[in-house]
Amino acid sequence: MISRPSQLVFVDRPTLQRVEREMRRVAREHRLTALGLIDRTGLLLAAVGDLPLPPDQMGATAAGVFSAVSAIVHPAEGFEFTVQLASGGIHLHFREVDPRLFLCAFYMDPATSLSCSSVLRDLSELASHLLADQTADKRKLGNLELITEKLDELFSKPN
Repeated sequence: MISRPSQLVFVDRPTLQRVEREMRRVAREHRLTALGLIDRTGLLLAAVGDLPLPPDQMGATAAGVFSAVSAIVHPAEGFEFTVQLASGGIHLHFREVDPRLFLCAFYMDPATSLSCSSVLRDLSELASHLLADQTADKRKLGNLELITEKLDELFSKPN
């Protein structure tokens, strides 16, 4: 569950596990060092492989890069880009999943660039469909929003 003032996203464990299985397969088959599903707030929802930073730092850093480039480019739906760092031959490929989430692939082998775009497009479509099914049940979301509001009230009251 991700809570923000204007939005609540609910993902159940089986759905997230299915996305992670697909991420693991993609990372293995396409020689990705790591692959993460990240919320725009920087929360790393799922990750496979060897992340270059601790999970919280990786999520925040990737979200910062994604937001900065998005602000400059004003992307269309299905936005993606690659950042290549000259020192160390590091590549980070970003692919939007939906307005809240994106994928970030980390790899060293330049040959991986050839397949990365198409495979992340397919993975983002799968993740988008699976996660959209989660938000379709408005009763669940309504209950979660109510709970979140009550928790916010409790923790914002002065002692």
